[in-house]
Amino acid sequence: DYLNPSSNLDEDQLRKFLFLPLEKFLCGCEVSSPPTCIPSSDSSGMSNKQPNKEPEQILKEISALNSPPAQCGKLFRMGEPTYSCRDCGHDPTCVLCVSCFKESEHRFHRYKMSTSSGGGYCDCGDAEAWSQYVHCSTHVLGTQQEDSDPLSKLPIDIQARARQVFTTVLKYAYDMLTSETVLTLPSDLTYKDDYDDNMLDFSMDPMNKIGNDPRMMTGNDNYATVVYNDEVHTFDEVIQTLPRAVDCDRNMAIGYATLIDREGRCLVKCCGFQVCSEVKRVTERITSRRGSKPLKVVIMHGHVVAHQTFALRLLLWLQSILDKSAGFRALFSQVMLEKSESSAKVSRLENFLRHDTLLWKAARTQLHHLLVSGMLLENETKRAFAEIFTRCYGHMIKD
Repeated sequence: DYLNPSSNLDEDQLRKFLFLPLEKFLCGCEVSSPPTCIPSSDSSGMSNKQPNKEPEQILKEISALNSPPAQCGKLFRMGEPTYSCRDCGHDPTCVLCVSCFKESEHRFHRYKMSTSSGGGYCDCGDAEAWSQYVHCSTHVLGTQQEDSDPLSKLPIDIQARARQVFTTVLKYAYDMLTSETVLTLPSDLTYKDDYDDNMLDFSMDPMNKIGNDPRMMTGNDNYATVVYNDEVHTFDEVIQTLPRAVDCDRNMAIGYATLIDREGRCLVKCCGFQVCSEVKRVTERITSRRGSKPLKVVIMHGHVVAHQTFALRLLLWLQSILDKSAGFRALFSQVMLEKSESSAKVSRLENFLRHDTLLWKAARTQLHHLLVSGMLLENETKRAFAEIFTRCYGHMIKD
């Protein structure tokens, strides 16, 4: 189903085989059934000898150790109500969520209620957003313990495993989402079967290497034609072009165009390389008439698409882990501000920011949400983020 590519995924199976093992490792549980926790010592006040506990229970206990947050940072979904205060807000973008607004002094001022378009977050507790009444009655409690070290509440052994998990997930996501080599996977993600042994490097031109093999020329669904939102062509242009390129009706073309606009890209054909190449050729020919720039169309190997999809799900999972503990967020910030390897010239954060323009809309949005959740809720990491963002800003705008 091109219009709903995730419809065939079994969410229970995804969690059981992909995300639950990560959580068990993170919490020190054996990846077996029934789970048991590996004992170790720490000084957090939380005992690590927790036999027969599921990761969900351990993460709940870690969350209970959190000090009250000094900032809200709630991410708004599309359609959620937001409140701005005309008396105290520094500008109209400074907003509160419903909960914070009801617990703040701003409800007695001149305020404006709006609907979020998604992607922003609640500014309660951010001194740069308000001239007075910075905190609601809930988050003002967090100012009393703002100087405490959040890592002190996280068991030492979990810190070590979390660092390993965060580092691995971020490297995988960065490699998959920013790779410009879309006809091949990195060698450490490639497996060999009987058919692959007869094939050469996917990164080379498949048409030159495979010859007339009918398995690759027409079938097998090895490749995908992906149409991107290039911010140049209009909605109507895409709708008029796709029926001729992929032999679909107008309603299907409207669905494709909607996905391209909302997600930043859409798979319009999964087939052999030759068929995908023909779709790309026709689309570019039609959209480049009158001297205009052709619509961006990329042929990708199906395995690359699958890994990119999983990378986005991993970032979403990582965001859910960061929401559990201020200690996880502090550790995540440390990992992002470190260099990926000793020979690297810049930090992981700077690498992500410098390659931000390579991401399509859905990937960029997910990364931004992760950075907001992980780095912008504490003043110290927010300042470090701002310094690196300022340094990268010119490069990002140029791209």
